[in-house]
Amino acid sequence: MDALFIGKEARTLIPATATAEIDIRLVPSSDPEKLIELVRKYVEDKGYYIVEKEPTEAERMKYPRIASFQSSISYLAFQTPFNSDCGIWLNRAMTKAFGKEPIRVRTAGGSIPISPFVITLDIPAVAVPTVNADNNQHAENENIRVGNYMDAVKTFLAIMMEKI
Repeated sequence: MDALFIGKEARTLIPATATAEIDIRLVPSSDPEKLIELVRKYVEDKGYYIVEKEPTEAERMKYPRIASFQSSISYLAFQTPFNSDCGIWLNRAMTKAFGKEPIRVRTAGGSIPISPFVITLDIPAVAVPTVNADNNQHAENENIRVGNYMDAVKTFLAIMMEKI
């Protein structure tokens, strides 16, 4: 988020506006409309008058704190059970590759970009993360350790070689 001038352009001015964007990631039991309404209520509870567009001059004069609040729902979440055919197949491939049962964590599978395809086509899908926990995904200092990269190659080779 930037506010007015920063870095070499820094000034001792207070900007007239600030902009924030919130991305709410869902899980299958989430109600996106309810979550959006909770965020809206939080902003209102902080003393802001909510508008959906640019506030009018009359609104600016009447309310000391105004927030323009816009929202949209892009897609829902999916989740494939561990004990589904797909989950069992994946578990078998990972066990063969590493000689032990994989660690299965119920945090992957949610509102990720593959969700619309999984939901629309009604097909099973899984997420197989291979990155280090501190990789800062999608940030300017995103990283992956060589060991994680090597394990990823081994993982995906095992998955491709496992018969359904």
